[in-house]
Amino acid sequence: MKAKVQDLEITSDCELTPQQAEKIRVIKDHYDALTICKEDLEQMIRELGGEYRQEVELIQTVLGFKEELSALRVISEIGCDMTVFDSAGKLCSWAGLVPANNESAGKKYSTHISKDGRYLNPFLV
Repeated sequence: MKAKVQDLEITSDCELTPQQAEKIRVIKDHYDALTICKEDLEQMIRELGGEYRQEVELIQTVLGFKEELSALRVISEIGCDMTVFDSAGKLCSWAGLVPANNESAGKKYSTHISKDGRYLNPFLV
């Protein structure tokens, strides 16, 4: 949507009608407004996460968490106090990243990863 209406005309095989050009202009204006809102929200999140600077830098050392907002997202979901989880396995289970262990009478039943952790799980998987 960053292209101008004239650029769209050049790339298409046919001319745009005035109505189509107006619709594209409205969509582009809306896209630009949403982009500004997104940037404002990201800036506000960065400011609120300023007190977690040390934790953010530590998380950013992990492969896949290069962006500051990614690290802040993990902190917002899990928190910084890891003493609430007895082990890394319990943290992963809480986040819904491990399959359930269903076993009865020595028979194992395969399961998928949990639907728990509905905010963190899709972000990490």
